[in-house]
Amino acid sequence: MQHKNYTKNYLERNEFVRSKKGENANYFGPGEFGQPVKLDKVDLGPSDLKRLKAGFEKHGFNEFASDLISSHRRIGTINVDPGCANNIYDNLSPASIVIPVRDESWSILLRTLHSILSRTPLNLLQEIILVDDNSKMDNMKGRLDWYISHLQKVKILRLDEKRGRSLMVARQEGINKALSDIVIVIDSHTEVTEGWIEPLIQRIREKPNFLVAPIVDQIFAETLEYDYKKPKPRAMSFDFHLEQDWISYKQEYLNSISWSKPYRTTGIQGNALVFNKTFFNKLGGLDTGMKVWGGEQQELMFKYVMCGGDIEIVPCSHIGHVYRQKLIWSNELHNKTIMDEMCNQYRVAERKTGDVSSRKRIREENKCKPFQYVLDRITQMIDLYIPVNLQASGAIVHSETKLCLSYWGEDPFVGKCHGHGYSQFWDLSKDFQIRCENQCLVYEDNKIKTKRCE
Repeated sequence: MQHKNYTKNYLERNEFVRSKKGENANYFGPGEFGQPVKLDKVDLGPSDLKRLKAGFEKHGFNEFASDLISSHRRIGTINVDPGCANNIYDNLSPASIVIPVRDESWSILLRTLHSILSRTPLNLLQEIILVDDNSKMDNMKGRLDWYISHLQKVKILRLDEKRGRSLMVARQEGINKALSDIVIVIDSHTEVTEGWIEPLIQRIREKPNFLVAPIVDQIFAETLEYDYKKPKPRAMSFDFHLEQDWISYKQEYLNSISWSKPYRTTGIQGNALVFNKTFFNKLGGLDTGMKVWGGEQQELMFKYVMCGGDIEIVPCSHIGHVYRQKLIWSNELHNKTIMDEMCNQYRVAERKTGDVSSRKRIREENKCKPFQYVLDRITQMIDLYIPVNLQASGAIVHSETKLCLSYWGEDPFVGKCHGHGYSQFWDLSKDFQIRCENQCLVYEDNKIKTKRCE
């Protein structure tokens, strides 16, 4: 079978983004200005279809589409508050940027590097430290060494089998090597925007005991489209299975926020962390015993709030992040060292932790407040579900089939009891709500479904 000319097809369908230079307009490559790359599989040959599938399986996003996009693609205008233009950033020190990487897609890693190099003033960039967490792919070895030897201010730190294979270890090793006291840790599938770094550095200069983060926009895994958006009035929080959750801010707190100034928040994502290295390490840095994806931001949130700091979002700074459709790092939690009696009262006491004595000493040395202080602070901003005064809790098991009621998505279902809680862990509240964390069972349209609890 003879396949169509792919570039010709793309031009004919006007999927490329046109330059806005009037009669001198020309075409740029796929994905320019953050536009989506829309692939039509009928135009792809067998080998390309195989590559398309393999990229998703290996990386959790469309590597085939990423390979079609320039390493230097431009990002369009970001929707920041007009007040951001009036902010003054002065006497800024350069920052060290730490990027952990493990068997990353070549094209998306280069786009991460070049977006930083092209959109960060050189006087504000101390260095970029790539921390290779014992990658096995060939392109992460000599080829990468050769490529970055041609880039200013980029260096690579390689972890061997003995030290590597842990996200927390990789990040902390890079932090330890950083020359600047202002450190930014981001993921290896990120694109920064114009003016991203100045507001972050300014805030850490003003508040060195704060942990701050930019607005993190989504880059879609399927099309690599950069999703421009204004700050959403939703807070990153957690539930008592230590799963992250997005919850709407209380209206009275929303009314107090200026979208051109840093604002306190309940939590931040782990894909973009900005901090003063001295204070960060005083709090014990990252928990290198935590072989985890998705738990480090909770530990940091707890520590910063309890131990003399705070956490904020800096809305005048935007970066884009590809949210993978699969995990690259594994999962274990140490957060029970921080949650006091709460870990026994709620859902995390049974989690595997190992030796946590050194983490407990950090709390003692920093005279940290009790965990209740975190809850009191969070509930000023959001309505956090705290499972107390329950009539019952646990699995809902069918008496004959011995199957468990499970929650995933809108419709509950019955399935084999797995004994791990969370999606099969239900509460019966004092007002007779049956809920799985923030989702309540309701009866509508002659069927049982779940809706977010009021």
